[in-house]
Amino acid sequence: MEFEYPWWFFLLFIPLIIYWLYEKRMPRMGTGGENSFPAQVVKPIRYSNLPSYLFFLSFFLVALMLMRPRIERGEKVVNTEGIDIMLLLDMSGSMQIPDFRPSRFAAAKEVIKEFIRGRKHDRIGLVSFARDAYTMSPLTIDYGALLQILDQLKIGFIRDGTAIGMAIAEGVARLKDSKAPSKVIILLTDGENNAGNIAPLDAAKIARDYHIKIYTIGMGTRKGAVARYFGATAQLNENLLRKIAYMTGGKFFLATDTSTLRRIYHDIDRMEKGKIEVKVYHSYDELFPMLGWLAFIFYLAVIFLENTFLLVVP
Repeated sequence: MEFEYPWWFFLLFIPLIIYWLYEKRMPRMGTGGENSFPAQVVKPIRYSNLPSYLFFLSFFLVALMLMRPRIERGEKVVNTEGIDIMLLLDMSGSMQIPDFRPSRFAAAKEVIKEFIRGRKHDRIGLVSFARDAYTMSPLTIDYGALLQILDQLKIGFIRDGTAIGMAIAEGVARLKDSKAPSKVIILLTDGENNAGNIAPLDAAKIARDYHIKIYTIGMGTRKGAVARYFGATAQLNENLLRKIAYMTGGKFFLATDTSTLRRIYHDIDRMEKGKIEVKVYHSYDELFPMLGWLAFIFYLAVIFLENTFLLVVP
């Protein structure tokens, strides 16, 4: 057993001091004893101090109650990652290219869904971008709602283009006020920046200033090869994505097929789950409610006795 507020201990001495002073000032009988008095008088004298004893006991219990005694039942250890993550998803026309089955965009959505389902304690948000960038979901732990938003996204929802700088800036805006010990942006694109009024490297500098790490994922073929599908052109700027990741302490990944993409998100998931905060919660059985009720009952007994059996009549 332990006491949460032990400094109330001094109150326990007050009843003892009062009792000592009371006993010291009590007049003593000179002669005779209880046999010298009639039987009907002996009983009240014998029990006349009972209300005082009950009152002192009630006071003693209140003092104990204020000390808040409790018995520890055990402890619960909770692991929390404490990471805020913004997912940036390219929705330009080139994401319809079917080199990932059934398309780059469909494959990206499925792998991102798996990534979201694998998180447990992190807040995750979503930004989609093409010529402009929009927040589809702010940081949330409602993964079900986030998955539904992903299901509803379709190419053409945003005017065609690739505004990487705008997407990063939008992600930074959502993360800059976060109190999480780790703030992460995961940028997935298959092209190079060709839209927006914010340069990608300028946006990356802002992210670095806010201690936001950016992981960049390029979808497509190595060496910036051009892929064409129904008029859609994608030229991956691998060098730019490497610079963005390097500047912010992140890492660049190249995904050339769905299995590689899935492995990339798995690697990011594993790396960021290394930052774990351990919080220990102790559970207790509190004793002060029981002590409070006992003190109340004893005090009621004092009032009852003084007004019935031990009533003093002048």
